[in-house]
Amino acid sequence: MESLECGTLEYCTPFFEFNAQRHAEVQVNAFWRRGDFLTFAKLEDRNVLRPTDDKNDRDGWREVEINEVRIRVDTSTVDEEGDLEIESIIAADVLPSVSSRDERRKLANVWTSGNRIFHTNKPARLFSLPNLMKEEVDDSSTDLETCKERFSVVLELEKKEYDQYVKWFYNSVEGDFTQVL
Repeated sequence: MESLECGTLEYCTPFFEFNAQRHAEVQVNAFWRRGDFLTFAKLEDRNVLRPTDDKNDRDGWREVEINEVRIRVDTSTVDEEGDLEIESIIAADVLPSVSSRDERRKLANVWTSGNRIFHTNKPARLFSLPNLMKEEVDDSSTDLETCKERFSVVLELEKKEYDQYVKWFYNSVEGDFTQVL
């Protein structure tokens, strides 16, 4: 290590955290975090393979994106019998915390990029359905209709919330911190 500059890097609050804070009615500056900047000198060349990281199958969590909204589903549990159910875990579906210690996290097996959490009885089936939602497919199954019902609303909400996030971010860059979340 050649140098260390403490607290010189700004970290912008990501969208999922913005959404959590908004639902918790907490107001913060977009750049409230600071990070340290370290400079290192390369002393010698090393030829090693980089590890691969398949983000789409880490611990059973798989991800699909629809209209710029990421939906992650924990497919590590076996689907139950019966029709697909997608249940709300909390009011407004947005977890108002990003803490890994929040016990409600354990109930969720469906998570969106806007920090919305749900529980489904058929995670593997649910994971296959958003791909069908992206295309005009002739599938009149009850499961697909349940998925479309729930996620068409979620996609619309998260698009609006993301637009609010972008405005909040730009206001923060411009120094107008008075805008309410």
